[in-house]
Amino acid sequence: MSLREYIEARCVPIPFCGCWMWLRSIGSHGYGNAKVPGANGTVAHRVSYRAFKGPIPKGMLVQHSCDQKWCVNPDHLSLGTDATNAVDKQIKGRAAKKLRPADVHQIRELLDTGMPMLRIARRFGVDPALIPRIRDGHVWRHLPEHFRTLISEEIDEVNRQLKAVS
Repeated sequence: MSLREYIEARCVPIPFCGCWMWLRSIGSHGYGNAKVPGANGTVAHRVSYRAFKGPIPKGMLVQHSCDQKWCVNPDHLSLGTDATNAVDKQIKGRAAKKLRPADVHQIRELLDTGMPMLRIARRFGVDPALIPRIRDGHVWRHLPEHFRTLISEEIDEVNRQLKAVS
């Protein structure tokens, strides 16, 4: 079986958008998993690129013009670098929002109120998968729970010093 046949047998075209939806397993990264003989674990869109467009030079990424991670339509795929991918994300509004410590504290407070994680993620413009990672201490664990208290105490101290000087 050729690589083209391999891809075509494992996807279905979506008429309204032109994407070819990968029908096999999807990895935790959100991309299709492809098991190709002679290749050590790879992703389906990279296999599709190789099958329909040719080799992928070392260090190059395969980018999606459609922004659908499960798409393997070669017409939606192009080569790029980390830099071109970052620019593409920025232009399309997909770049990750940088959270500030105060945002993380507010997220923790909202989690304590029982607000749904999806709503919290939308409020802060972040990937919904980030919220449970904050909750479970996988990210931002260096930020103490009592962050707001620390900041307000520092502000109070600065205000006291300003009053003393004036």
